[in-house]
Amino acid sequence: MKFISLLNELKSSFGEDILIRKNGAVLLKPGRVPICRHELFSPLKQEYIETYFVNQYSNEFPQEYIDFLRNFNGANLFNIKFLLKPEGFEFGQSMLTLFGLPLSPPNPEIRDVNGEEPFDLRVEDTDRHKNVPRTWLKCGCFLSNKDYRTIMDIFIDTTSHKVFVCEKRKSKIEYEWDNLDSALCDIFELLSNCDEVIVV
Repeated sequence: MKFISLLNELKSSFGEDILIRKNGAVLLKPGRVPICRHELFSPLKQEYIETYFVNQYSNEFPQEYIDFLRNFNGANLFNIKFLLKPEGFEFGQSMLTLFGLPLSPPNPEIRDVNGEEPFDLRVEDTDRHKNVPRTWLKCGCFLSNKDYRTIMDIFIDTTSHKVFVCEKRKSKIEYEWDNLDSALCDIFELLSNCDEVIVV
């Protein structure tokens, strides 16, 4: 996948401005808010993918997404800072989020405080409009850089392998691609010039 190469190039481009957590999560340009500019999660082994995704999914699990998970167990890309004025409150938000499989328990008493994990694909896939086909797998989402408010969901049609984007909890198709690789490369390019700080 060209997108996998793109993420590897992105990782290399930050040189030493990188932090690697104990669980293997890679933080590019680490900071305070947001915690980093980009976050890449460690690859999944094939057996994990088979056990927790392929064997539990009612449809054919998309091979392109398997290929992605074998290289990156999800990602949070183009993290930006939202600064609320006049309160001065700030928080971080990922512009492009790709789901994966959390490997540590969610209990904060067990999970390392610095053990960031991807959003759970199995949970996120259930959050959709009732008219979105069940044969579509929701693998990620991104924030529109037109208003920095509208969340767009990314679906892979497990029968045709086409990729569709709908506004969150809506069913109207806003974008369409023939495959996942093209979709992710185009969305990455679309968001690549997004602002790092948004004042609202």
